[in-house]
Amino acid sequence: MRQAGIPQQDIQVLLWAIIARAKFEDLAAPVKLTASKLLTPKQIATLNREGLDAIPAPVMQKLMGEARAGVR
Repeated sequence: MRQAGIPQQDIQVLLWAIIARAKFEDLAAPVKLTASKLLTPKQIATLNREGLDAIPAPVMQKLMGEARAGVR
């Protein structure tokens, strides 16, 4: 499958990055290029940040350590 002249492999790598909740800023340049061709600026912005990013890592680790397995 090709979308807008983009190889399926490139689309698949982007999908895996999205599923893994990778931040746009952390993606490799080729994946960023694919994203810029297929996604709107608003969609790309949502890849970068989530509400949970506002919680400092030590606090999140403490909360996750205290949460039941089903909640984690």
